[in-house]
Amino acid sequence: MSKDDPNVVVNVTHQKAPTANPQVIMNVKQQGPGLLVRFIWFLFIGWWLSGWAILFGWLFTVLILTMPIGLYIINRLPQITTLRPSSQTVRTKIDEHGNTVVETVDIPQRPFIWRTIYFLLVGWWFSALWLVLAWIVSIVSTIIFVLIPLGWPLVFFMYSKAAAITTLRRT
Repeated sequence: MSKDDPNVVVNVTHQKAPTANPQVIMNVKQQGPGLLVRFIWFLFIGWWLSGWAILFGWLFTVLILTMPIGLYIINRLPQITTLRPSSQTVRTKIDEHGNTVVETVDIPQRPFIWRTIYFLLVGWWFSALWLVLAWIVSIVSTIIFVLIPLGWPLVFFMYSKAAAITTLRRT
């Protein structure tokens, strides 16, 4: 994370606690499109683009040579559907010189062998059912959005869990 990055605002306050252990208070603000822009994107583009992304992502995932492309697409369904910015995990630590170090880190993942076994036994077929159901709910919610606007949070939740359903990927 760079302090020059225009998409991330980091405020760090370093205070001494009564026990002389440093306390770090940090606010990280990720900037992305506003809620209105994301809503308009979903309404006019995201719902149909997500259908194509699901189709190609799942087909590429099932084919061994194109699997990395398919998983890349499935992992980015929330961004494709609603322009949701990627989440980041931020860790702070005090180095040996007493400086506060702020860094972004990857979320620890389950062992690769367990994720592979899960994908081969469950993930490939369950993700197809999960994603088709999510897309159907998004279509129904979009067509009759005046009557069932509550379907959209379910759709967004289902898309956000697509990577976990497919390969147990933690996001």
